[in-house]
Amino acid sequence: MAVPNYQKIMLPFLKVLADEKPHKLQEIKDILVDELELSLFH
Repeated sequence: MAVPNYQKIMLPFLKVLADEKPHKLQEIKDILVDELELSLFH
């Protein structure tokens, strides 16, 4: 899969932040990976 563009990433990202609670970067990354159906290579 190609790297998602800015518009594709921002809506799920902003939805995570909408609850105004602190989030760890790992948590945000995991949510975006699931939402955008990405795979991670470590």
